[in-house]
Amino acid sequence: MEISTRELIEGSIVKRVEEIDSLEPGSKERSLAMEDLSKVLHAINEDDRNENERAIKQDQLLEQKKSRELDQWFKRGTLIIGGINVAGLFYEIFSQNGAVRRGMKFEETGTITSSFVRKSIDSLLRKHDFRNKKI
Repeated sequence: MEISTRELIEGSIVKRVEEIDSLEPGSKERSLAMEDLSKVLHAINEDDRNENERAIKQDQLLEQKKSRELDQWFKRGTLIIGGINVAGLFYEIFSQNGAVRRGMKFEETGTITSSFVRKSIDSLLRKHDFRNKKI
């Protein structure tokens, strides 16, 4: 069985307390021994405090990491949902009942039947001004 440093220190403290009990009350030796014991106990308390602070910082870092991961998953989810919506929009535009398909009926009827296609073609013609150019 392996003895930890902490157990060794606690055993040393118990021995020092027993030694202090055996010394003459009010003697200089007892006062020095009590000061030494006080310093050891203070060092142990400081070490415990530092260990607790490290554990708290570790917990905070873990919490921040979990929060960042959750935010990343949320952003990915909204991007995926947005992509599905955009895909649905394109499907509607390019489907058989969509505006572009209705605009393609021009070949059958000879007139542009969709206001979307009519405005798109008009915008394209205005932008490039094909109507006034001579070929």
